[in-house]
Amino acid sequence: MDSHFKIFFNELSEDRDGGFHKVIALQDEPELDWKSISVLAPTIPKGWFELSKLTKAERLDLVQQYWEKKMESYPDFCNFLAKFFHEVDDIGIFLTQKTVDHPFEAQMVYSLSKTSCFFRGLPPLLETQGNQLKDSFKDIIFPQDYLSFLQIHNGFFKTTDKTGLLKAENVIKEYPKFQSYFSEDEVILTYDKEAINPKKLIPFYISFGMPFYQCFYADWYPEQEMGNVYFSLQDKIVSNLKGDTAGENLSFPTFIDWVLFYMERIVKG
Repeated sequence: MDSHFKIFFNELSEDRDGGFHKVIALQDEPELDWKSISVLAPTIPKGWFELSKLTKAERLDLVQQYWEKKMESYPDFCNFLAKFFHEVDDIGIFLTQKTVDHPFEAQMVYSLSKTSCFFRGLPPLLETQGNQLKDSFKDIIFPQDYLSFLQIHNGFFKTTDKTGLLKAENVIKEYPKFQSYFSEDEVILTYDKEAINPKKLIPFYISFGMPFYQCFYADWYPEQEMGNVYFSLQDKIVSNLKGDTAGENLSFPTFIDWVLFYMERIVKG
């Protein structure tokens, strides 16, 4: 993997920001067995452990096939995946421990060639986690492309982004916190002065260190399923719903359109 990984996946003192107490790169530790790893990191899928034992070429091929299988209903995204994986020079499985008192967390890391960019994904959504998400928002039907993506990675981050695409369980936790920013009958506006009920906004992405959110908007169904909008807590304003410049105003008719925006800012050509 590229040397820029050493900057992020480093072991520093626990009181230093940005480092880890312990980092284990499974692909570089062939002597570790499944029994010991499953005890150390109970949430790691066994398939990820087995993947770490394969060659780099095998890892790349199998992971690309897995993405394409989960997203086969979205041909435009699958076309993008061919371009994305062409740029991936390695895929690794890392176990990271933030402090000595924290459990180990498994991450699948995608290193892109000729760039300092990488992506990190957490283990796939479990059925119980998916049911909890649906039960917590009983009046909401989440977009199928979103739920399909979570079956690949329930949490997804670009380079050193520490918040990124939220885990499903964090969507549940974040929603009441997000709603606490608004008064009971408050109405917010888009840049075009269209009224928005903030209770209909469900954050699924948070920009790290800044009060910027990407939210599903439960009153907007531009393509049969919920669209999503950009919200600035700093200005309490929502991106416009109309127009054909979604990439500029950060409103997207589908979750996949947003993911393409998130990933294509790095993967171009």
